[in-house]
Amino acid sequence: MTGSHKKYNMYMSKHAKWLKMVEYEFLKEKRIDRIINAKSLDEVYNILIECTFLGEFLAYQYMTDFNYSPVVNFDENTFVKAGIGAIRGIKKCFIDLGKYTYEDCIRFTQDNLLKYQDLYGFNSFKNLFGRELKLIDLQNCFCETDKYLRVKMPEIAVDNIRIKQKFTKPKSKIDFYFPPKWKINNKIKKCNIENSQELILF
Repeated sequence: MTGSHKKYNMYMSKHAKWLKMVEYEFLKEKRIDRIINAKSLDEVYNILIECTFLGEFLAYQYMTDFNYSPVVNFDENTFVKAGIGAIRGIKKCFIDLGKYTYEDCIRFTQDNLLKYQDLYGFNSFKNLFGRELKLIDLQNCFCETDKYLRVKMPEIAVDNIRIKQKFTKPKSKIDFYFPPKWKINNKIKKCNIENSQELILF
């Protein structure tokens, strides 16, 4: 986060500040063009982290969102950045990192996933319609691990122990879908139809 907050102090609301940041830094300073023409995921990340209000976590999340679109298209396994929640989860899973980084732990998990599934009897694990877990997925898994353990095993607290938000079920129906480039949305529709038929038979 290298931008200056001062130039946005004239705007009262956080919403207005962010919109102006997008206008100035993405459009007028043509960062969006740089993102479109980037040669790698980490280059997209480094462009985003230059922006005011974007720290490491948001830069990585927005980089991932860009890469889910048809505009940016890089291998998801070429770059990962551990967020705060994932770091807490990693600390609860690894006793001593030694010389390795949190990102190394995520890559280690991906490289050894099948090995540990077999070792601990999780052979029934099903991936997402043939789509294997990516680094971003495992980063998210460590973050969720931290959340679950804060409730189930508070005695192994690391850093933050408070759950800041509770899940609230949306009032309206959400039509979920995956990035079209994954080519699995047709499988979701088929799965939903089959599940509906099973419920009717039941």
